[in-house]
Amino acid sequence: MTEVLRGPPSIDVVYAHNDPMAVGAYLAAKELGREREMIFVGVDGFGGAAGGIKKVADGILAATFVYPLRVDKTVEIALKMLRDPNFRPEKKYTVAPRLVTPQNATELYQQTMSTQ
Repeated sequence: MTEVLRGPPSIDVVYAHNDPMAVGAYLAAKELGREREMIFVGVDGFGGAAGGIKKVADGILAATFVYPLRVDKTVEIALKMLRDPNFRPEKKYTVAPRLVTPQNATELYQQTMSTQ
């Protein structure tokens, strides 16, 4: 990211496919004094002090997205498949992502900390 930032004169948004990559891009931009020229967006929205939700609350990331893993639903479906040879899972299951912004990050962070 440091090399990329040395090239283009202007970058508006850095999108990374996970929060640690977005934070890494932020740190590279900060090293060059360019962190305020662009916004950084990640995906994962994990809780905890090192997670993306906290990084949004701290102003490092502009946003992240929480994609619930729904392990509970996966296990439920797997058990049905093992127990009932006639069971056929749905072709599609919808998982609702959640956008984390500076407006809701502190509240979401507190919620994740209270469930740990």
